[in-house]
Amino acid sequence: MAEPLEMSIRLFLEPEEEAAMPADGALGNWLDRSHSLEIFSGRAIPSAFSAPGSDDWFSNMRQRRHERHARWLAPILEFAKHPGERVLGMGHTLGSDWVEYARQGSEMVVCDSDPEHLEIARAHFKSTCQNARFLQKQPRSSRIPLATGSLDVAVLNWLNESEACTKDLMDEVFRCLKPGGKVIALCWARFSVHWRHWFQPTTGFHQITHAEARKLLEAYQDARVRRRHLRRGDMPRIMRWIPAPLIERMMGRVMILKGFKPLTSVLPLGRVA
Repeated sequence: MAEPLEMSIRLFLEPEEEAAMPADGALGNWLDRSHSLEIFSGRAIPSAFSAPGSDDWFSNMRQRRHERHARWLAPILEFAKHPGERVLGMGHTLGSDWVEYARQGSEMVVCDSDPEHLEIARAHFKSTCQNARFLQKQPRSSRIPLATGSLDVAVLNWLNESEACTKDLMDEVFRCLKPGGKVIALCWARFSVHWRHWFQPTTGFHQITHAEARKLLEAYQDARVRRRHLRRGDMPRIMRWIPAPLIERMMGRVMILKGFKPLTSVLPLGRVA
């Protein structure tokens, strides 16, 4: 399954990056896991897709993510609201959301500490004939390799991350935003309809509480925290008579953080755009 995609990835890699790729045979498992996370599904469904890395494969993945499993993403991430603006996309993803911003006219900057995800995102953009600037940040570092005040919007997808979305990272995003710029962050909610996880958090993914989300947004203006992503099958049977959108907004699995950099924030003199 992974062989065609592995070949396409290696075409983009520098020699030192290729040396860091998984051993032969390991990429398939890694890609299956990344693919299932991208489409908000508990497992990948290889039979439903074309060859991994093909145009149809990427297109089908976007359709499943945005139109089937997570239809709330388009309005929440505001794909159509930022044409002509510079948008940063950050997080271990395969690029579905970043491509959609570019398709809607945004100037995309894709930043990731994982070279494999970054190169798959690059292949994803190539499959749609869209353009983006690709940056690799240092692992376990909050530093973003962008100039101060160079972004209109920053979107952080922390759903696939095992490390926490830290205050240092949100402060670094704050630095990179223009005054009036906007941050949107996606994180797993610590307390959701899956009450069993309240006592034993899911391993592998970091989860946050409402209070922690508010703390991350302390420097931002008009900060809001919302909940989304809940299927009727996720709800206890005794609650399934309640409209799912209502329960979703109270106990949804995904927490959405939004805030603006105050217009009164002063940029350092001599900044580079």
